[in-house]
Amino acid sequence: MPDDEVVAVTAHGLLNPMSAVVGGIDLALRCEELPATTREALAAARRQAMHVTESLRQLAQGLPPEVLAALEDLRRHEPKVIP
Repeated sequence: MPDDEVVAVTAHGLLNPMSAVVGGIDLALRCEELPATTREALAAARRQAMHVTESLRQLAQGLPPEVLAALEDLRRHEPKVIP
């Protein structure tokens, strides 16, 4: 696999964990009792996570459709972890 494909596949694989990070931050921000400094820190973390997510999306662009389909198929068949 060429280096640019390795980068794209890796980026694609990191998008799901980044979605969980952003989702966790969004959930925490819903708490009304957060101190202002905590809320500001979470907002900054969310901005950075969104920046990373956008960078990963750009790196994942250009993957052949068959590779994207195979990655999506793998993602759908991953075992679900129940906390």
